[in-house]
Amino acid sequence: MGFVRDEDLEWGPEWIEERIREDMIESVDPLPPLGVGRVVPEEYFERFGGVFPESVLYIWRRFGFDGFGQGRSWITDPVEWAPVVDAWLEGIDLPFPPQRWHCLTRTALGYMLLWGEISGPALDIDVINGEIAPNASAAENMTDPVVRERSGCTVFTSPLEDVYDDEVTGRSLAVEGIERLGVPGADEVLGFVPPLSFGGQVSADRLSVQKAVPYLVGLAQSTPRYLGADLMAAWGGAATQFLIDQGAIPNSTSTPDGQGGPGASGASTPDTAGDPDDLGSPGGQVGSTGLGGQGGSVGFVRDEDLEWGPEWIEERIRVGLLGYHDMPPLGVGRVVPGEYFERFGGVFPESVLYIWRRFGFDGFGQGRSWITDPVEWAPVVDAWLEGVDLPFPPQRWHCVTRTALGRMLLWGEISGPALDIDVIDGAIYPNASAAEDMTDPVVRERSGCIEFTDPLEDVYDDEVTGRPLAVEGIERLGVPGADEVLGFVPPLSFGGQVSADRLSVQKAVPYLVGLAQSTPRYLGADLMAAWGGAATQFLIDQGAMPNSTDTGTPGVPGSPGDPGGSGGQGGSAGSGGQDGPGAPGASDLDTLGDSGGSGDGW
Repeated sequence: MGFVRDEDLEWGPEWIEERIREDMIESVDPLPPLGVGRVVPEEYFERFGGVFPESVLYIWRRFGFDGFGQGRSWITDPVEWAPVVDAWLEGIDLPFPPQRWHCLTRTALGYMLLWGEISGPALDIDVINGEIAPNASAAENMTDPVVRERSGCTVFTSPLEDVYDDEVTGRSLAVEGIERLGVPGADEVLGFVPPLSFGGQVSADRLSVQKAVPYLVGLAQSTPRYLGADLMAAWGGAATQFLIDQGAIPNSTSTPDGQGGPGASGASTPDTAGDPDDLGSPGGQVGSTGLGGQGGSVGFVRDEDLEWGPEWIEERIRVGLLGYHDMPPLGVGRVVPGEYFERFGGVFPESVLYIWRRFGFDGFGQGRSWITDPVEWAPVVDAWLEGVDLPFPPQRWHCVTRTALGRMLLWGEISGPALDIDVIDGAIYPNASAAEDMTDPVVRERSGCIEFTDPLEDVYDDEVTGRPLAVEGIERLGVPGADEVLGFVPPLSFGGQVSADRLSVQKAVPYLVGLAQSTPRYLGADLMAAWGGAATQFLIDQGAMPNSTDTGTPGVPGSPGDPGGSGGQGGSAGSGGQDGPGAPGASDLDTLGDSGGSGDGW
């Protein structure tokens, strides 16, 4: 085998060496080789000569199966990693022709890039949250020999990166893990045991060194796996619509007034407080009543009944918001209008109204988190939920808190804090566990507090500096206002680097409404539905409990033998017993303990 001539393909070994030098060795975040790479067996070059492009084989000869950047990235042996690939793809209906897939490169935490023998580098797998993300654009590019060869190089020289941050330190989880545990070997990963999908904090002190292949095979069996959205498939039309919305190109179609768009019917928050003609309004004929009573009266249920109250909220503010999260208020909060307390008295728990009185619509932590006005943000909620089939009863949803980059936590009038929206990647995450908890008045009240005192956080890192994207953006652009977000224009879904120098200050509501129309939106997985059975199987696989297949597992959510479990026959009415709780980041209630309670004795 050999390279196609440079004059035909306009690339070759010199181009690869340039990419190695510029993108790996001399980049802002250099990834020098460890120099411990096992030599690739000679028979591999014949075996895979017609499977991978020559550029892959060149990299193999150049480095072997080496690691880079203190073990943050590794070239993998596709034969040794075949059982991992098989385990993660088993039962997944991929949007590509049937073919064999090989793991070419992976990260310290096990994030994998797969190369299909037909489709090329068209799959990557996030083993922490279970997402298998397809890339149809990469598959289409395999018909172009130049792009195919260059792709075989760039999968190594611009490698995958672990995207998770340590929730305690705010630094990269992989970097923290390597500093604590040392550089992992070629046959090792840093992993969570039990898996992070079972709950708990994203913290490097929970990581341990695991043998990569057996650990990741077991993780595939214990982690709910799902096919992520292929964003590229929707970018063409979405980009056009975005440019129309921005006035950059004319709209060639005429839409009759009142049809479609964020102003269409189904608004999440009516413009008139307590309108009796609006059947969904808190003050209307069928508005939910909640703890405030049917007349929308405001007042805490007695502490001796609910075992909580204003004192408990103040403790959470002190210990959680100001202490652990270190997010003091900006002190610029607009006072909540008096009519809101009557209007939303039966919709939100009293704890939310207490926070409103305490802070108003203020920002926290240099603007990283904001309490939102649910009326002003109603068009945003409508735009993001339009056309999405939620696994909850029909109800109104309100945005109660959001981040500097626009990530939103939504409160449903029936289901509570059961949705959060990542506006950058378009994921709408349900949390059926949070919805089920709304039947417990204690948990409902405490949830109303915790959504503010353990606020949502933006999870993206700047790919240039490695620091949190929101922090970088605020340092560059200043603290956003109550009506502002830091946003990408054009949206990140159109491509490009995740870098703070691409952010700009945008008016929150119009920007996010437009973003909803230009970003492919999708319903993220609700992982809790599968946690029970997966947890049982994982413990069996680890030898921690015997394998018993003739009975259900009482007390394990989702067990058929437990009619009260989230996946059992007696699951909550909100999910119909079919969709279980908790996509990644779906509810910050879990940061204080499991979804049924916390370490402080709920």
